[in-house]
Amino acid sequence: MPVFPASAVLLPLAAVAPGTRVRLVGDDRRHADPLAQLGLAVVRDGPAPWAVAWRTVDGLYDPALRRLRDALLPGGWIVVALATDTPAGADATPTALVARMEDVGLVLADAPARDTDADGTPIVRGLFRRVDPGVIA
Repeated sequence: MPVFPASAVLLPLAAVAPGTRVRLVGDDRRHADPLAQLGLAVVRDGPAPWAVAWRTVDGLYDPALRRLRDALLPGGWIVVALATDTPAGADATPTALVARMEDVGLVLADAPARDTDADGTPIVRGLFRRVDPGVIA
């Protein structure tokens, strides 16, 4: 069964200027081609002004969560989704996701939500921003 890109990723990035770097974090490549078709420069390494971490972190206490901030340039935005049907993701709620993202230095940019991925997997997703001293939020 094909896994389709998520509208929660494509909608905010559809308004981003062509040529903008978007970093894909993890192994889920489903967004690479659709983002490239929007004219975005999809990359796998280095910090970028936008990033996508779609089901690439196992749960709220995965050490990889701390590295999400490093995927972004100061002021950058990241779309994050966690699967909630696994033991590691079972305690992921919108409120808990916001709290953990704040713990790693990312602030809420858009209301998090419970959702279902294209393959039927229940997820919690949100849009967050890296705000450093001197960055206008």
